[in-house]
Amino acid sequence: MATRSEGEPARRSQRELQKRRTQAKLLAVRTQLRAELGRDPTKGEIAKAAGVAPGLVTRYWDRIGVGELPEVYLETLTRKIGERPADEPPVVTLGRVLLDFVEKLTAEELDALRREVTAQAASAEEEVLRYHTLNVRWRPLLSAALAQRRRSSEATEEEDKAVGRFIVIILDATARWQENNFNGDVVAPTRDALKAAIPAFGN
Repeated sequence: MATRSEGEPARRSQRELQKRRTQAKLLAVRTQLRAELGRDPTKGEIAKAAGVAPGLVTRYWDRIGVGELPEVYLETLTRKIGERPADEPPVVTLGRVLLDFVEKLTAEELDALRREVTAQAASAEEEVLRYHTLNVRWRPLLSAALAQRRRSSEATEEEDKAVGRFIVIILDATARWQENNFNGDVVAPTRDALKAAIPAFGN
């Protein structure tokens, strides 16, 4: 049986980081071009301004075309949910998973996240689409992850409501970070958002 080499997780992490950087760069270029042109730029225009091949823009279009949050973030969160105790209250699980995620961001990952969120906050359209991504695409998958943590196929009403609160916390943390023009790390605003939504969380 083939075994995983010690360097594989590091290589995978670097690939994921490069994907985040590329997506953030293309999203930022798209936002800048739209402001300059007064309309949505074409894939070719984005590729030329970014100095990349048109095929690369096409590969990322489903995400940068609508300013969505990277799918890798969702994958990370759902995996971490499965690692939490099954008897832990759902909203506490989600809060601890989110805090663990932002606390472990490397400097490069934080910079990539900053570029992504800054670009997505550039217009009301991107902010609405971010909300849509969280509520329509992420919510059922996060609820399912909570259910699977209990080895169940269906989420309870409590788990679904917890995910709803979790989404509000993410949006609140983003808004708090934006108040500082996305300067500094994202840990402090995330902690503040968690404490505001879950008073007992600070304990």
